[in-house]
Order: sequence, then structure tokens, then C-alpha cells
Amino acid sequence: MAAGALTLLATTAMQETAHAQIAVFKSAESPWLKDIVLTGLIEGGITANPARPDNGINFGNFLGDHANQAQLNQLSLTLTKPIDPTKSTYQVGFTIQGLYGSDARYYHLLGVSNRAIGDRYQLIPAQAHVDVHAPLLTPGGIDMQAGILQAPMGVEVLDPTARPFYTLAYTSQYSVPFEHLGAMFHWHITKMFDFNFGIDTGNQTTFG
Repeated sequence: MAAGALTLLATTAMQETAHAQIAVFKSAESPWLKDIVLTGLIEGGITANPARPDNGINFGNFLGDHANQAQLNQLSLTLTKPIDPTKSTYQVGFTIQGLYGSDARYYHLLGVSNRAIGDRYQLIPAQAHVDVHAPLLTPGGIDMQAGILQAPMGVEVLDPTARPFYTLAYTSQYSVPFEHLGAMFHWHITKMFDFNFGIDTGNQTTFG
């Protein structure tokens, strides 16, 4: 354990991220279709470790586990129809995201993607949910997401453009779930207070 900890202290990380976005139905007559957006993202990096261990693995690391080896972390495509929770109208949207790369190894949902590919680079449905905004009960209304969801816990998320570092903290890798299958509700009671609740099948697993 002590040797592994010292190895991690000597580790530095480098990251490159490319991000692109296009409106799929920009010229469509339907206002609902005009908001559909396709986003592409590529992330790759290397965790440089001067004290590389014999097995080539950085102790205790998931996403940056290979020492001194460049890897493709994520190649993802996301199709999104966003909702605007600030509007007091009924809205229906969706998010579908497919991800290929080394990061996919640790975001499996048992029964969905855990046996698809056994290689270093794998493929997962990172998100696939229907989004609904209903102006009910309070002026802010209720937002719902149902399907394959990103976990609402933690600050270091799967999207590399929304987290500060290439590698993740131990608390993110070992204590925080990555994905859920179920439904999550966000009730905007006041401008300062939200009540979140939902139901799911458990951390990183599905029905049965």
C-alpha cells in the first residue's frame, strides 16, 4: 500500500479534449425539432509516472490506470432535446449518449453493457433517458428524467469538460455511483430550495 501511494504522488497527467456541436434539424418547421442537438466529444491523455511499477498500472486509479501509456478515454456522441425548467409550460425532451473508450470499462450497468466488449476500449450507453418538465404544485414545477441516468452524486462527472482534472479522486472512483436505471425527480419548491427524489435499481445494476 505504501509503495503504491508513493507512486501516485509522483504521477502527473496530461489531457486533450475536442468538442463539437451541431443543430440536427436547424431548418425544420417544427420548433420541437429545432432544439435537437448532436454533440461529439473526444478525450485522450496520458498519466506520466516516473516511478512506473513493473505491471504498468497506477495503483488505485480507474480512468488513468495505465502508467506512461497514451489512451483514448472517450469518443462520445450525444443526441439531446433539452428542456428549460425556467419556463412554466409542459415540455418533453431526451438525451441519448453512446461512449467508446477506456473510460467505459468502469461505467457498466450490469445486464446492459457489462458483457458487450471485454477489451481495453469498450462501448456503453452512457445516458438514455426521457426528460419532462411539468409546471405542477409550485411555480418552478417538477422535472423528471427516466431511463439510464448519470448519478446525481459527486462533483467529478463523466463529461471531461465539466471536471477540473484528468484523473479522479478516490472518493469519486470508490464511493460515488456512476450510473442508475430508473427515474429521478427534481421538485423546484422555491428559487432557493429543490427537493430531489426518485427510484432506481441500485448502483451500476439493472432489473434482476
